[in-house]
Amino acid sequence: MEFIPAKCPSCGGSLMLPKDREDAICTYCGSRFLLKNTPTKQAHLSLEGMFQLANNALQNGNYIEAYDYFTRILEYEPQSGDAWMTPVQEAVL
Repeated sequence: MEFIPAKCPSCGGSLMLPKDREDAICTYCGSRFLLKNTPTKQAHLSLEGMFQLANNALQNGNYIEAYDYFTRILEYEPQSGDAWMTPVQEAVL
């Protein structure tokens, strides 16, 4: 069986998945996703999922985790005002 590298569109986790699969479940966050998406669609879903995880961490007081997610979002989309303007930056610094 041949495996291919993939990234979870929700949390960005690095995965190795069977090449013949059309869908998968992330071993990190448990979300189900399709493997046959276009790269643009996958990037959008990944950012949307990371925003959700970052905001959940922020609401639960996990400021370091939220800061890490917002930082990862900025790596993909450096001009994201939502990722730059978060209260977590003040809480961590």
